[in-house]
Amino acid sequence: NEGNNLLSAPFTAAPPPSDADKDGLSDPDETAAGTDPGSSSSALRIVSISRPTRDSLLFTWSSVAGRNYRVAVKNSFADLEWIDLSDLIPGQSGTTSWTGRVSDQGPERIYRIRVVP
Repeated sequence: NEGNNLLSAPFTAAPPPSDADKDGLSDPDETAAGTDPGSSSSALRIVSISRPTRDSLLFTWSSVAGRNYRVAVKNSFADLEWIDLSDLIPGQSGTTSWTGRVSDQGPERIYRIRVVP
């Protein structure tokens, strides 16, 4: 019904979390990652991705000793769930790397490194 297409619902908007160093990562996320929320050069970031063999990927990321990480994947931006590819990876001071077997599941694969409490 084109004459009756209105909807009214309560909506609350909250300000985004603070980002003191303006690096695009929130201060609470940087604290959880063990990086410095006051320094834009201190952040959890993927440093490099390479393909040492046809069926493997090598990820290297900035890391903090004492933190643990996992590599996760999803097959499409539309997927809601991330699938863990790695076991728990203990972080090293500076960078940490992980090589995993991958297969071609389709035209898209989205990867992420996450901090595990």
